[in-house]
Amino acid sequence: MKHLSYQFTVIFAVLFCLSQAALAQGVESRPSIQTGFAVVTPLLGGGQGLSVSQNLSHRVERNIFQATVPSSPFVTFSTLVVRVDANAGANTGIAIVNSSVTPATITLTLQNQEGSHIAIRTITIGGQQQLSRFVTQLFLGVHELESPFEGLLLIRSGAPFGVMGLDFMGLSFTASVIAAPGSGPIVLIPSDAVSFTPGFLLPQVVSGGGWSSRIVITNRSTVKQLVRVIFFDSAGSPLVVPIAANPPIPVPAGGVVTVPAGN
Repeated sequence: MKHLSYQFTVIFAVLFCLSQAALAQGVESRPSIQTGFAVVTPLLGGGQGLSVSQNLSHRVERNIFQATVPSSPFVTFSTLVVRVDANAGANTGIAIVNSSVTPATITLTLQNQEGSHIAIRTITIGGQQQLSRFVTQLFLGVHELESPFEGLLLIRSGAPFGVMGLDFMGLSFTASVIAAPGSGPIVLIPSDAVSFTPGFLLPQVVSGGGWSSRIVITNRSTVKQLVRVIFFDSAGSPLVVPIAANPPIPVPAGGVVTVPAGN
């Protein structure tokens, strides 16, 4: 599972020095890079008025590429705009987290701009685990993706999941447009069986190798809030150095707190 997360965060740093065949084969993991997902849990203050997002950045020599990505609710149906153009260096990366304690079967349906089905894939994600792929990997061999393509990815499952997308254009990237009908609060039970109250999910965080994540927690309420930020790897285990769990964090009324996901 860890290789999937590494592919998502590493591959575009080197992809366009390689061929599209290299994309399909993937890139070896880099020990200096830590990836996974994060859960921000309100502990005091009720969580009302809180919003959570992350600033994801990648430094390549003197250039910095970054995007702001909102937290994801857990849903059973969502849609994601995807783009692919090998000549322009465009591809969409997708990270999905299964909040259930049991494996989740997820159906992915790719549609073109006219709404016609192009391909359907079924994947399985282990309980409380994460999977990350590029759309060209999820739909390997679909000939429509060999030409410039823009369409809609429908994601369905009987178990709640969270999803995040990044649209890459060469080394730059932006947050994908995601629609999640019927969004509700998340309840994630980590592998140590300690239950969390409803909180906020960031389906992909990364640190090292030029990558960094900064979690931004805003409190729009009139009362002080107390939150905890915990990081997990793609297998759902606690994520260790350089990304580590944080002690309870106070967020002042009307204030904002930034939590770096690693060094």
